[in-house]
Amino acid sequence: MSDRPQQDPLEREFRHEKHIRRAVMLLETKRKRMRQELKQFLVHVNFLIPKTEYRSEEEFVRDAIDRLGDDAFAQLLIQTLQELK
Repeated sequence: MSDRPQQDPLEREFRHEKHIRRAVMLLETKRKRMRQELKQFLVHVNFLIPKTEYRSEEEFVRDAIDRLGDDAFAQLLIQTLQELK
């Protein structure tokens, strides 16, 4: 048998909640950084394309998004693009 004392269920739940909250904090920080980087990219995308090929930067980005093959990331890009309007 184990010499380890049984952990109190309340203590176990508290520890679990503490770890979850820490993960949420880290994920929120990462999400904010990613959104800032995406916004910066979208603001500066006009430097990447010749002015004559597309009517707008948004059209260029939407064409690129259609080819990504990653629906979740595409949705994030579209949402970020709409926030910049």
